[in-house]
Amino acid sequence: MVPVNRNTGDALPAALALLAANERAISSLYEEYARQLPEHEQFWSALAAEERKHALWLEELARAPARGEVPTRPRFTVESIRSFTAYVHEQQSFSVQGTTMAAATATAYNIETALMERRFFEQLPQHSPEVARVIASLKKDTERHVRTTKDALTRFGTQPPAGT
Repeated sequence: MVPVNRNTGDALPAALALLAANERAISSLYEEYARQLPEHEQFWSALAAEERKHALWLEELARAPARGEVPTRPRFTVESIRSFTAYVHEQQSFSVQGTTMAAATATAYNIETALMERRFFEQLPQHSPEVARVIASLKKDTERHVRTTKDALTRFGTQPPAGT
């Protein structure tokens, strides 16, 4: 776990590091789906690779020197990130026992949708052009992942909730 000293400017780098760990956890889950569902390995491996790319972007931001114009405290708690990551790890533990494409895509759809609904990335301060650029790219990719997993749900017999 990444310690956070709430009395200093450590909250933003800690939040970025936790978000990167969350992206790595999602990547690991998708890699497990690729192993469990070899007939859909390319689909899951592509999503996993994008999640690894997201983690790298966030890790680079976390290591970047602080800039005076960037607020150091995100607008959400690190506990919310930890809780989300714990859920992803739990889903991976379940998937190791076996899964179906319908179940895997439903879980992936729920994860990607939750990232958008909770506005995980948008809650980071975007006063730095570099941070704003990364956040915009993360949001765009996650929106695409929502569409991709929604399409997969339709193909594999499970319908996403109405209105999504």
